[in-house]
Amino acid sequence: MIQCFDEAEQAIKNLSKSDKIMMRTLVVLAMMVLSTTAQTDVVFPNLTADNLNSRILNLPVDFSGILTIVFIACKINRQPSINARVGRLGLA
Repeated sequence: MIQCFDEAEQAIKNLSKSDKIMMRTLVVLAMMVLSTTAQTDVVFPNLTADNLNSRILNLPVDFSGILTIVFIACKINRQPSINARVGRLGLA
């Protein structure tokens, strides 16, 4: 088995620079596909929370649409940071 790894390592060393880039790209793409496949059964848990206006929300039921971005501030003084991120995303 060690010999197999040595041969594979030698084969990688013999690849050209463009081949190494292509190999890395393929590995990254494969990892992305596998990670999305693994996450297809993941469901956001149901929970109840209130926003800064004291409005009670049931997550994710109260959010409609295909894509929803929720910012959760654990401390009141984090709100300016969230406002800045919302502005950068063009959501304000």
